[in-house]
Amino acid sequence: MNYLLHMIPGRLRIKVPLIYNNPENATKLRSFLESLKGVEKVICNPITGSVVIHYDCDLTSSNNLIKCLQDYGYINTESNNRENLFGDGQDSKALSFMTRVFFNVALDMALRNTPLSFLTILV
Repeated sequence: MNYLLHMIPGRLRIKVPLIYNNPENATKLRSFLESLKGVEKVICNPITGSVVIHYDCDLTSSNNLIKCLQDYGYINTESNNRENLFGDGQDSKALSFMTRVFFNVALDMALRNTPLSFLTILV
């Protein structure tokens, strides 16, 4: 369930690739969600592709909301493809960056106070 970011009763935070970098789709999704029974407030962030849904637990559930999003094609719950998380492969870029940072820190620690410590400047 790579679309699910956080869930507590009455609040759901999910990734929706269709709204990433697309304010028009974010507005349509917000209107759609606000029309659903039990939904109290919706915050769509097209910069991150994230949606926060506040809902009344007595009228609906997170499972019902996720099912609606799946039925209308906003999320694909059957896909484990990491590409879907950000919609354009940004997670691969982040992973690559974090790998380089980790490598540089490990190299710096390993070579600190040795004649080869100048290599960490070059890396």
